[in-house]
Amino acid sequence: MKGISVWIWVIAGIVIGMIMFTLFVQIMSYVTMSRDKENAKTALGEFAATVNSFCDAHIGEKTTGSFSFPNFVGAVFASTDKQGYEEKNNRTFGKWTCIKIGGEISCERLNCELEMLLIEQKPSFSSWTNGVFGSSYQQHEFEIAKTECGVSALGPEMKSDCKITP
Repeated sequence: MKGISVWIWVIAGIVIGMIMFTLFVQIMSYVTMSRDKENAKTALGEFAATVNSFCDAHIGEKTTGSFSFPNFVGAVFASTDKQGYEEKNNRTFGKWTCIKIGGEISCERLNCELEMLLIEQKPSFSSWTNGVFGSSYQQHEFEIAKTECGVSALGPEMKSDCKITP
């Protein structure tokens, strides 16, 4: 009888240990994901500030910039209405720059029109595991230039589609 009692305590200890481990992983995942969401929004704010600094620049002025976004970010894009984007030649346009994380879209208002390279990432198992165990970040290089239409933020070696129509 005493042997059965010991095994019951051992099994109960294992079950309680598994529950505690699961709770710990969930809490750490939530903390990591919250921190990374804030980092993504901060990176978007820095990107918007850089674009806004070019809104009043002379046509032809350029700079290159590198911005980091977590792998779980679904998309970074320019928008006209803060709801979504219309893509044309892997570019988006609008007076808002936005980031999509899950079903949530966060946007920053810009002082001029922006032509932007669409950064889009499909959900994957690795992006999910990164969210649980700590995110990895991707660097995105932009060439930011003042154009006749506003500002372009495209990849290196890309040319603006800005066309002035009379």
